[in-house]
Amino acid sequence: MSCECHQIGGRFIAEDPDCPAHGLAAQRERASFESTRDRLVERLERAMECGDDLYDTASDALEFIRSL
Repeated sequence: MSCECHQIGGRFIAEDPDCPAHGLAAQRERASFESTRDRLVERLERAMECGDDLYDTASDALEFIRSL
């Protein structure tokens, strides 16, 4: 069965809660991704300003990128 999320005439007004691309689990995964990304950006910005913890922050950022 193909995704019927956001389709006019589809079974769902918005998204199917079980849809692997748009459903509740996908939304939680996206929120987690964005939260982790935002924290890494903030850490990188702080590290660039003061030079503290740059190696550890860069290492965490690389690990995050590799997990994509």
